Amino acid sequence: MACDRFYGWPMVSDRHLSWQLLRLLHEECDGPWVCMGDFSEILYTTEMRGGVRAQWKMNNFRDAVNDYGLRDISFEGLEFTYDNGQADDVNRQCRLDRAMANEAWFELFPYAKLEHLLREWSDHVPIKLHLERDTRARGGRKLF
Repeated sequence: MACDRFYGWPMVSDRHLSWQLLRLLHEECDGPWVCMGDFSEILYTTEMRGGVRAQWKMNNFRDAVNDYGLRDISFEGLEFTYDNGQADDVNRQCRLDRAMANEAWFELFPYAKLEHLLREWSDHVPIKLHLERDTRARGGRKLF
């Protein structure tokens, strides 16, 4: 199983390089794979509070995710992984950090969860991937 970290290019003008990196990862791995980290973009407007995000940037990210057969690993914890630390009307919060995997990976880890931990000093929260497998045998008994 291949696993890699991901840090998206922060400059909007270079964001296409992030999606090219996803393409390379996709082409190099024909098996199960997971990619996690700071993607510097959101998939939907519901993943942000405060401010405005350009629809075309979200569309480009969503297209890359769909083209490479990735989907989000469900998360627990804080809703947003980034907070600019400002107050009131200038506060911006987004879900920039995430973990995504292809279907082959989800077949191996159907119960995996991503945990958004508490932020202590950074403007991003740490994320932790919990890998769980189905331990139930047929008939509801546990496997040892």
